[in-house]
Amino acid sequence: MVCAAGAQLVLATNLLATTADAPSFAATILAMQASVGAPRIVLADTGHASGKAVAELQARGIEPLVAIGRRQIQQPYDFQPPALSRTSRRITEP
Repeated sequence: MVCAAGAQLVLATNLLATTADAPSFAATILAMQASVGAPRIVLADTGHASGKAVAELQARGIEPLVAIGRRQIQQPYDFQPPALSRTSRRITEP
């Protein structure tokens, strides 16, 4: 976790032997309580999208802002066929 307020200071770290970030999202944020205190707002990429983690953080007064997907716009120089349209994604309930 890095401070986004301009300092880019590393506030917390966590290492797991998994490709998914979502299972450790809430635990990593909550671990900051002991060292620098809990943040009020957390920004996270789509790999952290987890209804359970979001609910846990909200219950502790932390507002998680988590990306849940992004549109892939085909570049004019991209020779791959256009991506198939997908249904919209959202964080599921815990």
